[in-house]
Amino acid sequence: MSLVGRADLVRDLAAAPGGSVVAIPGDPALGKTALLREVCRTRSPHSGLGQCRPAPDLAFGAFVRALEAVPGADVQHLPSDSMHDVLAAARAVRDPVLLALDDLHHADPDMLDLLEALITEPPPNVALLLAYRPRQAPPRLRDLLRSVARVRLRRLRPAEIAEMAGGRDGPALRRSGGYPGYVRELLRDGTGPSPLLAAELAHLEPGQVAALRATAVLGARFRVTDLAAVTGLNPERCASLLADLKARDLCRHDRRSGLWRHRHEVVREVLYRDIPPGERLRLHERLVRDPDGSEADLRLARGLVAEGRPEEARERLHRLLESLPPGDRRIDALRLCVRAEQLLGRHDEAVALAEAGLTEHPDSATLALARTEARLMRGDSVPLDDIPNPRPGRRDAAVTAFAALTSGNSPRSFDAHSADPHVLIATGLCELYAGKAARAQARFDQALASTVPAGRPYVLALRALALTRCGRLDHANDTAARAVATARAGGGDEALRLSLAVRASAAAWTADHKLASGCIAEALALRAPARSLANGTAVAEMAWARRLAEDHAGCADLLLAEGGGRDLPALPGPAGVLGLMLLADCASDIHDADRSARAANLRAEASGLPRDRAIADLALAAASRPADRAEHARRAAAGFLRLGDPALAAWALIAVADASASTGPLARAAILARRCGATPLERKARRGLPRLLDDHESRIATLVTAGRTNQEIAAELHLSIRTVERRLTALFAKLGVVSRAAVALAVTSGLSGASGASGADQQVDLT
Repeated sequence: MSLVGRADLVRDLAAAPGGSVVAIPGDPALGKTALLREVCRTRSPHSGLGQCRPAPDLAFGAFVRALEAVPGADVQHLPSDSMHDVLAAARAVRDPVLLALDDLHHADPDMLDLLEALITEPPPNVALLLAYRPRQAPPRLRDLLRSVARVRLRRLRPAEIAEMAGGRDGPALRRSGGYPGYVRELLRDGTGPSPLLAAELAHLEPGQVAALRATAVLGARFRVTDLAAVTGLNPERCASLLADLKARDLCRHDRRSGLWRHRHEVVREVLYRDIPPGERLRLHERLVRDPDGSEADLRLARGLVAEGRPEEARERLHRLLESLPPGDRRIDALRLCVRAEQLLGRHDEAVALAEAGLTEHPDSATLALARTEARLMRGDSVPLDDIPNPRPGRRDAAVTAFAALTSGNSPRSFDAHSADPHVLIATGLCELYAGKAARAQARFDQALASTVPAGRPYVLALRALALTRCGRLDHANDTAARAVATARAGGGDEALRLSLAVRASAAAWTADHKLASGCIAEALALRAPARSLANGTAVAEMAWARRLAEDHAGCADLLLAEGGGRDLPALPGPAGVLGLMLLADCASDIHDADRSARAANLRAEASGLPRDRAIADLALAAASRPADRAEHARRAAAGFLRLGDPALAAWALIAVADASASTGPLARAAILARRCGATPLERKARRGLPRLLDDHESRIATLVTAGRTNQEIAAELHLSIRTVERRLTALFAKLGVVSRAAVALAVTSGLSGASGASGADQQVDLT
């Protein structure tokens, strides 16, 4: 019945010759499975149908099941974990056969490997039909099928719907949209559970099933906040559940309106009808149970915070707090209001509000945590006992660990394996502070996977910082640009200021000083809190951008104006250490440089953080006598190399070279700067390397790059092996390297002068 209008297609597919591969993409309920069954029936007995299963399956399960259905196929070694055995069985087929593989959007990596082999070199006597859902297909499957012939199933026309329904027609059946599966569902009498979604629901977790049923009560269009209201879950959890349902194409999201819907109207009707009556009643009651309206106001405010609209949430919450009596609902409103104030950069107000709430509710762990977070974001040092008994894997444990780092203590251990975006962000901050930029980036990536935009500009800006410290400057620039765009759309002044500052520093690292200057000018025009972690970081990054542009006076003036004085009290945490290093580096007076360097060193000793230590060593190098300067800079370079920060390692190596008149550190600095794209540092290092090697050393370096041995070099240059060894030793020392591979890298980078080309002429990818 579902194959109305597809007789010609069935005939053509059933006649597919051996060695052909045809992809059949299509949405759920479009009739792909019924089509494959009919094609296999038409081609019977020389055909087989196999379906991929979402649950753990035997290796290459869909293909093996299809092949086993073919009479005479050599399947004695199947099933097998060896792809070689499966391919051998397929290529051993003597008579032309057709194998239909369904639901390939569930294909696991092993199955995708097999498909790649089959598509690259199809078995001569096997025709393959490959059906899948495009929205749920993994990227690799889409790539594999890009060059394959495909058949696109069309939806049924009104006359065909009527034919399928036995002559019945009308608006009710036309609601199917021409999808055969939905037509069948609309023709059912409605008794008993529907088979339409049974297979998909069977593979959902209980929480996902409950959320999906709740969406059916909300109507055709709904928001994250609506789902939170009817389920009692927080918006972040609801957003995560909806993201899971979107990945399974049970729900879809309209980015323009921010509204969610089911993939089809009939899907919502089936879900609603299959909800047990008692549960359906409870869900409806939750929508209307709120006699004084405060719960509705609280839900709306929670949604406004979650959706990145803190200004509206703040106004609503302050009005609500005027009438709410003490109790759980007031605690929840106070917590949300503290969060809204933080997102708006009003950290003093956030702390005051949390402390006032604790006066009313002294035993509230929720408000104690909110106060600690607010104080930390303001840049305060917080006693670790403010959060008693933090729970592993929870937000309070992550915040406690961050408090420990900012107060110079080793953090209490906690389980970082959490899907809560707040835990991920706090964990990422810990790792960024501790110098583990790559891990921090991974945490921020996980947090950004949440569909909730609250705090998103901050997380994007932090991700850009982490990428900069990993030496991935191109990616840092892209992420910083996204942070600015997101902050303009829905962040406060503080979020936009931080995003612009990070954009400026990322641009300056890659020598786009015009862009950096424009970002700084815009950022400085924005209102900023007197002291906060975000604003301190913004000031330090803007100062970095000016220093990278060789604007020493502008760098110092910005720090003194925005930092609250020469000791930069308005720049808490690592931002203060960085700012003091820049003041020492830009100081025209040795006494000012010494004062800033000592202050940076004191802060680094207090924090105990390895990155702070390396930056303080740079500050000490800037303020020291030449004899001591090189040693401080070497320690800084070693520290940055251990942290995996190539850009700052290159900066420190240039300082070593300046202090010691050595060319080796310059060569290494230029290589590091080139590798990460730090254009200003690469240029600075190259200026100190007009021609590092003499003619003899240049020829030897070229031969080393070509892979020649010492004996071969000696023979070609008519030298003794001992002479070659002696000149290689001198070459290693000049380049500051310890291996032949590093010599080759220096030559291909244009750093040794061996190629006779200038650095600007070298376009070598060192990644």
